[in-house]
Amino acid sequence: MNIKKIVLPVVIVALSLSAMAQKPKKTHDYKKFAKKAVMSMMYIEKMYADDAALSFISDKSGVSVDDLKAQKAANITTVKEDVKFITDNSIYGVMGTIELTNVRKTPVMMADIVVNYTNKTGSFQFILTNCTQTNISWYMGDRIDAQGEGIAGLIALRAEKKEKAENGLLGKIAEAGEKEKERKAAAARQQARTDSLNALRKGHLAKTFPMVGTDRSSKYFKHDQVNMPLNGYYVTTGGQVIEAVIAYQKPEFLVGKFAASASLFVCKEANGKKVDVLNVDSEPNFKGFIKKDQLWAFYVGDQLFANIKDVGWRIVTSEGAIHTFVNMAKMTKNGNSTYATFEQAQKMDGQVMGSVIAGPSTKAYLEFMEDCPEIAQALKNEQISLHEAIVKYNIWYDLQHPGQVMYIPGPEK
Repeated sequence: MNIKKIVLPVVIVALSLSAMAQKPKKTHDYKKFAKKAVMSMMYIEKMYADDAALSFISDKSGVSVDDLKAQKAANITTVKEDVKFITDNSIYGVMGTIELTNVRKTPVMMADIVVNYTNKTGSFQFILTNCTQTNISWYMGDRIDAQGEGIAGLIALRAEKKEKAENGLLGKIAEAGEKEKERKAAAARQQARTDSLNALRKGHLAKTFPMVGTDRSSKYFKHDQVNMPLNGYYVTTGGQVIEAVIAYQKPEFLVGKFAASASLFVCKEANGKKVDVLNVDSEPNFKGFIKKDQLWAFYVGDQLFANIKDVGWRIVTSEGAIHTFVNMAKMTKNGNSTYATFEQAQKMDGQVMGSVIAGPSTKAYLEFMEDCPEIAQALKNEQISLHEAIVKYNIWYDLQHPGQVMYIPGPEK
């Protein structure tokens, strides 16, 4: 037998409890860290930052240790759900290359680590998202995202064998059909509930795009449309809505720190041809610039960009007393640029929650809702989802404080 060819389930390798009780070996080698993480998933909490590491991250990021601990606990819960999916489905394969992607170096080193596998049904990856490197070691982030054709193929193959053995081919087909019907019905019920909640919302609600690989910015930005003249509109600081053709420039010109100093590039027509944003004198489609200090918001590329008071230009994802938005920061290494993308939330003009380290926690939303204990308690007791709690709270707030929330106007329909 060729020992090198033995395929071991990555999640059921026998490791003694006494060995796992020891602290993880400190290393800056992300490959060694990733191997240890995937080979010890049953004890994944051992791979998270200890108090010393949390203190280091807090010093660098400005996020309090208590908030980091709360986020750590939430991340462990989520990752354990990922591990349960992997173990329940006995996902296994031959480990291949390990890659570091979506690297962000400030305020602390963060990245996604992609562990590649192959099995007889195809290839797949375990993506350890938002892992953090301190001065002494790597630590787990918020997901072990299992992706790839090899997973679906393995699950389908195992299900097929089981159903053939238990029910025969005809029984398998009938049961699979019923399961698919129930899955679609459940999905339709959930979508109907989401749609009914969203119908109650006031103001803008963003759409997200299919994510390209592990690039989170692609959920909110169409990189393949950069420098295209697109139909949209802008809103002046006085609230006037003006339809316009706007050049869809790179993210740093529309959102983030630099965006305020970059004027909006307005075109004559949406002719399907990219504009030369650097040479306006020779660009026939150039109509004019509009300074950002004259604008409240603008809409282009199927997203609403707004100047959040005392925060800056952001992509608006929802409006209300509790409103959410997305920030992007350009990161360049060896001439290649990526965009650190993170979600944030705020209640009225208060403290902004969420950073490049982690998005807003449930604890933060509960604090936002302190003035409405009924909704806050329902969320805390998991009687309603966070999505439902935010919608209900914003409706309640508008009724209690009419006219206080300033919604961004849009074109008349």
